[in-house]
Amino acid sequence: MRQQTTLCVALTAFALSSAANAAIDFGAAPDGFGVVDTVFGTEATPRHASRWFDVEGTEAVRTNWANQAITFSTAGLAQDSYMLGITAKNDQGPLASNYSNFQVDVRVNGKQLARRANILASDTEWNTLWLAMGDFSGDANVEVTWKNDSYRPGVYDANIAFGGVQFASTNAPAPGAAAVALLAGVAATRRRR
Repeated sequence: MRQQTTLCVALTAFALSSAANAAIDFGAAPDGFGVVDTVFGTEATPRHASRWFDVEGTEAVRTNWANQAITFSTAGLAQDSYMLGITAKNDQGPLASNYSNFQVDVRVNGKQLARRANILASDTEWNTLWLAMGDFSGDANVEVTWKNDSYRPGVYDANIAFGGVQFASTNAPAPGAAAVALLAGVAATRRRR
């Protein structure tokens, strides 16, 4: 049931605009693949809880410091080929004019999936990085570590906010626009844990 509910929430979140911090705008899965599970930032487990903060009005969390790891966990993914989406934006910036990407290291169940992968950085838009997980089944613990903090007092400040992660199946096609419109009220009923 969790996968169906989170699918509805993810589709609704994608359909909403990301005005300020009001909603997390998850990116559509590449090549029309269907999202089968979503884990929001507030559902993740940070390595050092005192270095992570809720982003007001969203289900995102942020850190102000590099080398902070957070783990997003999902259970019971069916045997399939998956894409992993990681959604982020800057919070409490602004970014420096030459700061174009958040660099992250990504591990799945302890195995390195990506080193210094780039998520497009923005003060206003949520952006999603998609990585190929390949064939996978079972529980997935996705650890993401932000690597490139940038700060100059009173001038700029990079603070990564993670909206969450998505798991997209290469064999589950994305629903059409009519299905997304039908699910429009689902996000309003979701409550934080």
